[in-house]
Amino acid sequence: DLDPYYFTFDATHKDPIIVIPFSNEGTGLISYIKHHKTPTMDSTSVPFDLGNLTNYYVHTLNSPSGFQRKLDAIGVVLSSDCILK
Repeated sequence: DLDPYYFTFDATHKDPIIVIPFSNEGTGLISYIKHHKTPTMDSTSVPFDLGNLTNYYVHTLNSPSGFQRKLDAIGVVLSSDCILK
């Protein structure tokens, strides 16, 4: 069973993350949710309007030791209260 965990941070970490640990392998996927404003051009904008906010994702997959080091570095502890339902 792959349970995704969701974390948000204060201003020091601007990107929320989703962590999906792989059972019995000691590793997992860490996905950073990047927020991006899509520029749009129109005649009233100088030089352009920042448009709508969109999200894109950056995924990382590490060895078991690299996965744990990354979680430690960003201060994430996988606990049941952070599981996405």
